[in-house]
Amino acid sequence: MFTLINKIKLTRKQLILFLLLSIFVKLAITFTTKGFQGDLDFWRLWMEDLGAYQLGGIYTHDDSVNYPPMFLTVLWVFHTFVKHVTIYSVKLPVLIFDLLAVLLMMYVFRKLKLTDSQHRKLILYLLFSPVLLFISSVWGQIDFVHSALMCLAIIALPYLPFGSGLLFALALLTKLQAIVIAPVFALFLLQQLRQSNVRCVWSYISGFLLPWLLFSVYFILNFSFVAFIQHSYMSAVGYFPYVSLYAMNIWFHVFGVAPETLDTQYMLPHLTYRAFGFGLLALFTAYSIYYLTSFKQYSLNTLLKSGLILSFSFYMLPTEIHDRYIIPSVVLLVMVAFFERKRVWFVLMLGLDLASLVGIAIFLKHTKYPWLDQLGTKVPYVFIAMFVTVIIITWNELHAEKRKLMPSDDAVIIAHN
Repeated sequence: MFTLINKIKLTRKQLILFLLLSIFVKLAITFTTKGFQGDLDFWRLWMEDLGAYQLGGIYTHDDSVNYPPMFLTVLWVFHTFVKHVTIYSVKLPVLIFDLLAVLLMMYVFRKLKLTDSQHRKLILYLLFSPVLLFISSVWGQIDFVHSALMCLAIIALPYLPFGSGLLFALALLTKLQAIVIAPVFALFLLQQLRQSNVRCVWSYISGFLLPWLLFSVYFILNFSFVAFIQHSYMSAVGYFPYVSLYAMNIWFHVFGVAPETLDTQYMLPHLTYRAFGFGLLALFTAYSIYYLTSFKQYSLNTLLKSGLILSFSFYMLPTEIHDRYIIPSVVLLVMVAFFERKRVWFVLMLGLDLASLVGIAIFLKHTKYPWLDQLGTKVPYVFIAMFVTVIIITWNELHAEKRKLMPSDDAVIIAHN
C-alpha cells in the first residue's frame, strides 16, 4: 500500500481538481447533517452580536464569546453578506475558514518549493481525511485551521522565519491550544542565537508581533483590549473543571476515574487530578526538549516530531481536554508521515485518523446510542498504544543520533596516542 502511495504521481492540476471535489463533498455533508447544535448556536449568536457591535465591541457585550478574534473575523465578514442563517448554512463560515487554510498551505508549500508529487499527496490526504471531514463538515468546528497554521509555522521555521512567526501568531489568534508547540520555536531560536544568527531571530519576532500589534491597536481603539484578552485567553483553565471532556485519553475510564470527575478533587494528599495532569505534561514537554536538543542540527523532520510529541502529550495527559484537541496531533502526524516517508509513520497516521474519528463520533452520538459509551471505554487504550509508539520511535531515534555523535573506539585510541 505504502509503495503504491509513493509511486502514484499527482500533478498540480489534478490537485486543484481534487480541491474542487473536496469542496463539493464538504458542502454535501454540511447540508445533510445538523452538526453539534451547542457550538452552532454560539456561531449564530456571535454572528448576530457581530452585526450589532462589530468585532471591536463583541468582547465587551457578549460574555459567551471565548474564542480569539480570527474566527470571529470570518463570522463577521460572513454575516455582512449573509444576514439569515439556517441550522445548515451556519457551518459555512467553518468551511470557508478551512478552505483558506488549505489555500495558505498550498501557497506556503509553493513558496518553499515543496511542490513535488509527495507534498501534493499530503494536501490531498488532508482534503479527504475522515476525521477532518467530520470535524468541519459534520460537527462545524474549526480545529483544522489552527492545526494547519501550527504545522505551517514549523515547516516555514528553517526557511522563512518571518513567515513562521506570522503563522504561529495567527494560530494563537485562532485557538490558544496552539501554544503547546511554543518550545519548538524557542529551541530553534536559541540555536540561532548560539550561531550568532541574530537576523533570523529578529525576523521571526517581527513576524510574530505583527498580527498581535494590528489586533491590539484595533481593540485598544475600540476600548475593548482588556475584554479581548480576558475572553480569549484568561478563561482557558477551569472553564470546564472535569478530568476529561470526552477526550479519549488517560482520564477516560482508564484508571477507574469517570470523565465527569472534578479535576480539583484530590487523588493523593495535597495532589489534585489537575496538578498531576499538568505534572505529566511538564515531564513529556521536557522529553520533547531533550529529543530535539539531542540533534546537532534541527532538521524539519525533528522539528515536526518534537511538535507532535508536545501536541500528543497535551491531548493525552492533562485534565480538562476536549475530544477535538486531538486534531493538531492528527495533522502533525500527517506531516511527519509524508515528510519522513517511512511505513511506521503512515500506519500511525491512518490509525490515529480513524481512532480520532471514532472517538469524536462517540461524543456526538452517545446520547442517541447508549452502547457507544461502552465502546468509548476501549478507545483510550488505542490512543495510549499509539502515544507510547511515538515515544518509543523518537527515543530510539535520539539514541541513534547520540551514538553517531560519540567518537568511535578507534578515534579515542588515536586521540590518546
